[in-house]
Amino acid sequence: HTLARAGFAVVVPEMVGFTALQLHPRNAREIADAFAWLVNQPELAPEGRAGMAGVSYALGPALLAALEPDIREQVRFILGIGGYHDLTATLRFVTTGWFEEAGRWRALEPNPYGQLVLVNSALPYLARPRDRELLAAMVERRLKDRAAPIDDLAAGLGPEGRAVFAFVNNRDRARFDALFEALPAALKRDLQGLDVARQDLSQLRARLILVHDREDTLIAYTESLALAAAVGPEQAQLFLIRHVLGHVHLSLGHVLSWRFWHEELPDVWRLSRATYLLLAERADE
Repeated sequence: HTLARAGFAVVVPEMVGFTALQLHPRNAREIADAFAWLVNQPELAPEGRAGMAGVSYALGPALLAALEPDIREQVRFILGIGGYHDLTATLRFVTTGWFEEAGRWRALEPNPYGQLVLVNSALPYLARPRDRELLAAMVERRLKDRAAPIDDLAAGLGPEGRAVFAFVNNRDRARFDALFEALPAALKRDLQGLDVARQDLSQLRARLILVHDREDTLIAYTESLALAAAVGPEQAQLFLIRHVLGHVHLSLGHVLSWRFWHEELPDVWRLSRATYLLLAERADE
């Protein structure tokens, strides 16, 4: 709605499974198909080109869509907020809270919402109906109460269900690789199919406007750093936020407060620069 009020023609694709908190590589093609429809509407895209916006996880499928040969020449820009580059590193952060910053390991308390999305995404890959039922019940409990006990449900899991449960609940980065390898093969394959770092980004034609909070607890800010580095400074502009964004939700203190003037105002300036670049894309400047 905000983009539309700013004068953009906006199409929001209904991605299969996305509203059910499930990740899948087909999301990229769904975005590409919606984009292809948009740029073929002269009243919406008179020049036959347009941009994309991807928030959080959705930036990955948006980038993969922008690499599709049938549309990549028509994607002018991509706005990414709190997105990822390397899915393996992102999964490590989502589960353990560990990420690599300038060659050193750092940890934050990960947002449990990301772990619930991983469990939900794993459900279709489990052969045993009881595993699917128990893990779905865990997600339902934790969505209502993040501290709800789930050990009684975990006790009934079979081998595949236990592998998913162990992976998602692991906080030891040294165990991450082995636990990932123990996941169902089809799940690993499709997760890797969402990995932007595995793609040849030299084929990307779009300019990138990237925004990320340094203290994001769902996707580490280093993912946007890595993405910007992968495409180069001529193609990507990155704005790192320190206080007001969190993952993707803007939050400002009172305009008369010390915090606003000394900590938040610089972030407002950074966000205004990103907004200016975005609005310039609307006018093809």
